[in-house]
Amino acid sequence: MLGREKGGFEKALAKKTIDSIDSSAIKKKNQNVWVYAIMPTIDKIDGLRVVIYPNDHRPAHVHVIGDCEAVFKLNCPAGPPELRENYGFAASRLARIQAALTARVTHLCAEWRRIHGVP
Repeated sequence: MLGREKGGFEKALAKKTIDSIDSSAIKKKNQNVWVYAIMPTIDKIDGLRVVIYPNDHRPAHVHVIGDCEAVFKLNCPAGPPELRENYGFAASRLARIQAALTARVTHLCAEWRRIHGVP
């Protein structure tokens, strides 16, 4: 009888551990949904998200987020975008990102104005 009770206790403990892992995964998923909701993805470049925070400061800029992050000042209305901050991207990758942003600068500036209510 004791063996069964211990087995039952171990199963209950294992279930509780699994449930807590599941609930933390749900919290993370909900947090990711929340983060995506407050950071609208405006564009994608090579699998990276180009993001504009709705309550962010001027001058107009975008965050490029993926395995690393960089911030580019847009220099609206005609650009060219310039690197303001880099958190881990290699120089060659930054050059490709900057070239892609330059090609899209008119669209990105229009999105900045739309999100921030600037005419």
